[in-house]
Amino acid sequence: GSDYAAEGTAGHEAIDMILQEKTERDSDVIGLVFNGIEITQEFYEEGIAASLEIFDALDKELGGIDFLNEQRVVFPGIDGAFGTVDIVGTAKDRTIVIDWKLGRGVAVDAEANEQLLYYACAAAHTPATAKFFSRDKPIELYIVQPRVKDGEPFTRWVTTYLQLEAFAIDLKRAVARSMEPGAPFNLGAHC
Repeated sequence: GSDYAAEGTAGHEAIDMILQEKTERDSDVIGLVFNGIEITQEFYEEGIAASLEIFDALDKELGGIDFLNEQRVVFPGIDGAFGTVDIVGTAKDRTIVIDWKLGRGVAVDAEANEQLLYYACAAAHTPATAKFFSRDKPIELYIVQPRVKDGEPFTRWVTTYLQLEAFAIDLKRAVARSMEPGAPFNLGAHC
């Protein structure tokens, strides 16, 4: 955990509250404390409101999105592998998976993004969210990151159900290799 992670979690919880229509106005989350972090006017305007503006524009562009937010999903075939997908839903011609990135740090791109592929694959195999997926409908993955300094506030990438299945095969193999005796450790910036 870090202060940045705590702030991100607080922002996700504020967005969840707004999308569940628990507030009269979106700005009612200003001053609330989530995860030990107070939602300031600045964080609200730069992160939360800006993210919701992008989502509203996408909803309009696609002719409406039927969605669930903050859904726990379980990855198929890997014991204990789960996550929480920020938005999963469907528009008339595609499945939608959105990840909110509310920090000011490194820009993240939706193209072939492994975190989004993980969430999409898990959501496609979790009963509560599987209804949004179809083998013949494209799956569009989105990163929404309005506060990032050097990068796009919104990126998107289209994939297929079969590509999710190929990703699942690769991930299961990687997990199995990591459990083998004497599996190599790879140090990197993530460690």
